[in-house]
Amino acid sequence: MNPDKSEAVVFSTAQRSRRTNSVSSIDVAGHNVPISKSLKLLGVMLDAHLTFNEHINNTCRAAFCHLRALRHIRSSLTNEMAQTVACAVVHSRLDYYNSLYVRMSDTNFAKLQRVQNSLARTVTSTRKHDHITPVLN
Repeated sequence: MNPDKSEAVVFSTAQRSRRTNSVSSIDVAGHNVPISKSLKLLGVMLDAHLTFNEHINNTCRAAFCHLRALRHIRSSLTNEMAQTVACAVVHSRLDYYNSLYVRMSDTNFAKLQRVQNSLARTVTSTRKHDHITPVLN
């Protein structure tokens, strides 16, 4: 075990974490492992309260970064190629571990929906103020 690369998180509700004493590290096999607020496990950021706020923020940040790059080359792509690139690069990030999003907050769902709307606008070359529902259909 490498204690420099190991970290731990204590999962609890927000109410319970306020009542309990905060411990900064735990002893595992004779090594002190720090307790953090969140950790990355198989590409998913797990926070202590399982709200997925940090994971959604990271996912949206990465998706918008790829979306900006797609906008730069969109005029050079056919519609079919743009759809393929969009699904491969951006949409796959939105679907990654989507089964964990059960009972997630509406705020986080709205963030993911904004990414999907922006992706649809970029692929179809729809203007910002046009209705997005027909485009998504």
